[in-house]
Amino acid sequence: MILSHKSLTRVSAAVAAVLAGTPTAMAAPATPAPAVVAPAPALVVAPAPALALKHLPAGQEQLTFRGELSHRTFSIYLGRGEVERAKVFQLALKNAVALLPERSTLKLSVNGRALATLPARSSEGLSITPVAIPPGVLVPGFNTVEVSVAMAHRVDCSVAATYELWTLLDPAQTGFVVPTAPWGGSRSISDIAAEALAADGTTRIALRIPDSGDAGAIERASLFIDALVQRAGLVRPIVETDEGGGRGAGFDVVIESAGTRDEATRNLRILGREDGVTLARDANTDRLVVALSGTDDADLDRQIVAFAASGAGLPPPSPAGEMIVAGEERRSFASLGLPTESFSGRRFASALDVVLPSDFYPANYDKAQVLIDGSYAASLDPGSDLVFRVNGALVSSLRLGPDRGGLLDHETVDLPLRFFHPGRNAVEIEAITSTAADRQCDTTAMANDVRFTLGKTSEIVFPSFAHLGTIPQIPGAMADGRRGDGTAVDLYLPGTGAASVGPALTVMANRAAEHRGLERIAVHLGAPAADAAPGIVVSSFNELPADLRGEVRAEMANAAEPASKVETNGAGQDDQSTAGQGVVRAAGSGDLRHWAGEAQRLLRRQGFFFGVDRDARTVPVSARSLVVTALAPRPQDAGAGGISLPRFTASSAQWLVVTAADAPTLRDGLTRLVSDGRWGDLDGQAVSLDLADGRMASIQPSRVLYVAPDHLVLSDVRPILGGLVSNHIELSLAFLMLLMTILGLSTHALIRRSGTK
Repeated sequence: MILSHKSLTRVSAAVAAVLAGTPTAMAAPATPAPAVVAPAPALVVAPAPALALKHLPAGQEQLTFRGELSHRTFSIYLGRGEVERAKVFQLALKNAVALLPERSTLKLSVNGRALATLPARSSEGLSITPVAIPPGVLVPGFNTVEVSVAMAHRVDCSVAATYELWTLLDPAQTGFVVPTAPWGGSRSISDIAAEALAADGTTRIALRIPDSGDAGAIERASLFIDALVQRAGLVRPIVETDEGGGRGAGFDVVIESAGTRDEATRNLRILGREDGVTLARDANTDRLVVALSGTDDADLDRQIVAFAASGAGLPPPSPAGEMIVAGEERRSFASLGLPTESFSGRRFASALDVVLPSDFYPANYDKAQVLIDGSYAASLDPGSDLVFRVNGALVSSLRLGPDRGGLLDHETVDLPLRFFHPGRNAVEIEAITSTAADRQCDTTAMANDVRFTLGKTSEIVFPSFAHLGTIPQIPGAMADGRRGDGTAVDLYLPGTGAASVGPALTVMANRAAEHRGLERIAVHLGAPAADAAPGIVVSSFNELPADLRGEVRAEMANAAEPASKVETNGAGQDDQSTAGQGVVRAAGSGDLRHWAGEAQRLLRRQGFFFGVDRDARTVPVSARSLVVTALAPRPQDAGAGGISLPRFTASSAQWLVVTAADAPTLRDGLTRLVSDGRWGDLDGQAVSLDLADGRMASIQPSRVLYVAPDHLVLSDVRPILGGLVSNHIELSLAFLMLLMTILGLSTHALIRRSGTK
C-alpha cells in the first residue's frame, strides 16, 4: 500500500504528535480516523525524530480477519533500546464495505493490557491510526500483541451474509513506531531477533557466499544459519544468496577463513562478540552482519559445531495459539490465546491449531476431547448446534437446547483421533446463533443481544496416543534425521549456481525454526543417483532425476480439470479445502480391493465410520505452482490377492522433494509460502501452492509404509493393532471371514462329535 507525499507528511506529523503527548488522530485521505484511546504521557516537545516501523511477524493472511468475531495473537521481540523509544503502535486498517461501523470494532492489547478499541470504518481506503503505549507495558524480549475484531453486516442479517465480512491490517504499515536513535544495534545473539523484519513479516537473511559451487561452504552456511535461527528464536526466515550482502530489513551472514577474506567485510563497525561470533554494522547498507571467522575450513567446522551445541537445551518454540502435543496433554483455551468474549452475531467461529508429532498414528483407537464452558441465549432458533470440525471434516456437535438451561459446564465433545494427522491440524468450533430478531433485521436490538459465550476455561485434552510413523508424510520427511543416530541429513541440489542455494537454505532454516536440535548436513551437488540415500531435494522440475520426476508427476493434476467430489478422513463430506481442485483417480475393478472400497463407501453413507479414505488423489499444478511432496524410498505393491496388507519398514527415511517449473518460480514459491505464514500447513503426502491465486491444496497418502518402532511399549500394541485393522477394511473383512470360517468349522465338528440330541 503506497501513500502520497501529502499523506506521508500527515502520518509523520500525527505520530510525532502522539510521541509529544498531543491527542491527535491520523487518517488516510477521505477516511476519518478514530481518536487514540490510550492517552500518551506528557513529554517535552522536541523536533520529530526519524521514524522506523517494527513490523509484526505476520503476513497478509494472518492479518486478515474474517467473520463476525476473529482473534489473533502475535509475539514480537523488542530490544532494550526499542522498549525505551517505542511509544506508539500504528494500525493501518481497511474493511469490507458491508461492515456496519456502529457495531464493528477492533481491539488492540499488548502484553495483556487493552490499549484501544477502535470503530472499523475504513471501507473507502486505508486509514492509519496511532495508538499510544503507556509506560511499563513493553518489556525487553518477546512481547505479545493481541488483535480482536468484531464485525456486523450493514444491511443483511442472514447467516450467509457473515461470510462477506472482513477486516485487514496492512502488514507493511502496521507495527511499533520506533524513533531511530544514534548509531547502535545488536550486541548479543539473542538481540538478533530485534533486527527489523521485512514488510511481509519475514526475517530476511542474506548469505554472502563467494562460491555457491562449494558443497562444504553450503553445508557450513546451512548449519550456522540453522543454529542462529534456533539460538535467536527467529521466525519465518527467508535466505537469499548475495555476495555483496542484502538491502533493507534483515541481516547478513558471513563465514570466512583466512584464505577467503571478503574485502567488503573489512569496513564494518564492531558491535560485540559472543561464542566466537562477531556482530557488526555495515556502514554502506546499515544492516547487521553476523560473521564467523576461522583459520581454515576445519577450524570453521569446529566453531560451528561448538556454537550449535551452546544453544542446546533451549525449549522448543511454541507460537501463540498453537498447541504442540508430544503425548498426553491438557490445555485451557486461555493458555492458547483464546479469551472469553460475548458474541451477539449469527455465526460464531473459532479455531485452534494442534501440532502432532511426525510419528503420531491416526486410527480408530481413541479420541481427544473438548471440554466446553460457556453459555447461550434461550432465544436461539430451534435446532441450534455447536459444531466441531477437524481438518475440515465434521466430527461432532453439541446441541444448544433449552434442556441444558443455557449453561455449558465442561460439556464433553469427542474428537476421534482418526480425523487428525501428523503435523498441524485445525480444530474449528462453529455455532449458528440466529434468532427471530434476525428475520426482522433490527440491528439496534441485536447490538444488546448476547447469544453465545465461549469461556476461556474451556479445555482440550489429548490422550496418550500410539506412536507409529508412516511413509510418505511431509512432517515425517521434515523431521527425519532427528533420531540421534548420528547420520547426516542429505540435501541434494541438482541445479547449478546460486539459484538453488537460497531456496534450499530457506527450506532448512524453516525446518530448524519448528524444531530443536541440529543434525549434520551433507550437501550433494547434482542429481541423486538411483541408489542414493533418501533426503531433501530442492530443484526445478526438469532438473530432477527421471525416477523422482516420474513419481512427482504422478501426484500432479492439471488445474483446469473439472472439479470432483472427494471423501476425506472417513467423514463422507465434501473436502472444503480441496473441493474443485483435487481429482479422484478411478479405482480398479475386478479385485477384492475394489469391492471392499465400494462396501466401505456404502457403509459410510449409512453412518458407519472407517479410517482415512484410501482413494488416491492428486494436487492441482500449473506453471506457477510450488510443489512439496514426500515419496517412499521404494515402490509399494498392492498386497496379496487384491488385499492391501500392512507393510513395515525399519527405516523412516523418505524423500522430500521441493520443486517448481523453473528456478524463479521455486524461489518465489518458497518466499510466498513463508511470507503467507503457510509453512506449518505442509502436511500429508503432497502440497501445491499456486502463485497466481494463492490457493493451496494437499492430499493425504493413499497407501503407507509403517515404520516399525524402535521400542514398542505394551500400551501401543492394542491401538496399533486396532488401527491397522480399521485402516485396512479389506484386511478386516478377510479376518472376519476367517473367524466365521473357524467358528463354522468348530461348530460343525462339535455337533458331529456330540451327536444330535
